[in-house]
Amino acid sequence: RNQQQRQQQRQQSLQHQQQRANPSNGDGGVSLAPSGVQWINLQAKINSHANAGASSRKDEDLLIQHGDVDVSELAAALQADPNFCRESSQAGKNAKLGGRKGNMDQFKPGVDSVHLMFSDYDGGLVFKFPFFTKYESQLMPVLNAVMRGHFGIADPMQHVMRLQFACMNPHSKILKHTDRGGWVQHGHRI
Repeated sequence: RNQQQRQQQRQQSLQHQQQRANPSNGDGGVSLAPSGVQWINLQAKINSHANAGASSRKDEDLLIQHGDVDVSELAAALQADPNFCRESSQAGKNAKLGGRKGNMDQFKPGVDSVHLMFSDYDGGLVFKFPFFTKYESQLMPVLNAVMRGHFGIADPMQHVMRLQFACMNPHSKILKHTDRGGWVQHGHRI
């Protein structure tokens, strides 16, 4: 029942976001997020996935900067353990997500990651990992600032499908790639 309620809330939220993302607010004006920045046109995002190589797409159609967020407490917590991202530091403390090594090696060579939340392919099932709890007190002010402050979303955790730290080691890269699945089409990257 919880999963069904969560999926229904996510669908309602998506419908609400799509209404707010419409460039017109009905009186010819532009619809703005609480941060004062124009909402992304979700149709442009959906079309960009359908036409991944389309030359008519502009990056500014898909990337919107809403302002700064104070991450100093979270940064301090992460810097207190410089090896927190290493697999050996997570062993026995954080759940391990299998089947990702090939993807990481191909698209993110040299990058270590810490999964805090992860969804299934469609984005319907979301799992919290133990390290979410470990960093929750430092994460929530950041998520609240972004989701509530910039987007006006009352309950940020009802909208998070995937949450992770990507740790860039020397000479590592995150190569251009296209993520796939329902979670991509129904979510925003923050």
